[in-house]
Amino acid sequence: MQKVLMVLSIAGLLIAGEVFAESAGEAKGTLEINGAKVPIKCAYLFQHNNEEGFLDGPELRILLCDREVDPGVLGDLILSRLDTMAHEKKIRGVLLKLDPKKEPREVHTTLLDAPASPRESLPFFTESGDTTCITKLDIKDGVASGILDEKPSDDNSFQDMPKYGYHIEFKAPIRTNDAITARLKGEEAVKSPQAQAVLTYEKACREGRIEDAAKLATPECFSQVKQAIEKMGKDVFLEQAKQFIPDTATREKQITEVIVRGKHAVVIMKEEGSRTPATVIETGGVWIAD
Repeated sequence: MQKVLMVLSIAGLLIAGEVFAESAGEAKGTLEINGAKVPIKCAYLFQHNNEEGFLDGPELRILLCDREVDPGVLGDLILSRLDTMAHEKKIRGVLLKLDPKKEPREVHTTLLDAPASPRESLPFFTESGDTTCITKLDIKDGVASGILDEKPSDDNSFQDMPKYGYHIEFKAPIRTNDAITARLKGEEAVKSPQAQAVLTYEKACREGRIEDAAKLATPECFSQVKQAIEKMGKDVFLEQAKQFIPDTATREKQITEVIVRGKHAVVIMKEEGSRTPATVIETGGVWIAD
């Protein structure tokens, strides 16, 4: 429940037929899932520099999919939006994450295919060592090209894991993070419009003002609250909200830093020895939960 409320994703309203500002890179190949073949047509790459410190390190993200999407989806600190798209059958493909400079190579792969139940997680796995699914990866002048080859597995150790395999060739430019435009700490962070956006949204959720909360967040962010209410009922949701969302005074003491990248920002909170990120976005001159 805490993750539903607090780990928020970067906004992006995907509309059927939308023309995105940046076109996809080149991709050619097929993803096979339980015998069904999915043509892979689009490639997107993003190098996350991890200046916020929530990843294991610098991370190259390779998205190979069956249709064009908003390229900004890979820039999310936490890839909740991409996860939601896969669960809602708005995308099929594979997502790879790795540090191309790290040896031996370690590749974290997520299969972007809607599971049987919306409550199930997307299948994911890790490969490391001399042999991974990446048989070729060349990076030069901000452009990457490569070949992925994953033979269909007959391993029945995990009954819930679909049988999958793919052979994909790709070439695409590598997008990078927007530069950090502000790094606020202490009282300045707490009083910032970015932190206040989080506090205001959380307070509305905690007090059960659902209609107000909807106005204080992006549709994608608020959809997580709607889904939670639908699954558990409003009364149970409100009980959970009061339990997991601290009151404003307590939350203010937990806010340690705000990192701003243009119109996107991460509000960092320290609770019970861990750092928790909440993302916000500026739209129409106003910061809202994201």
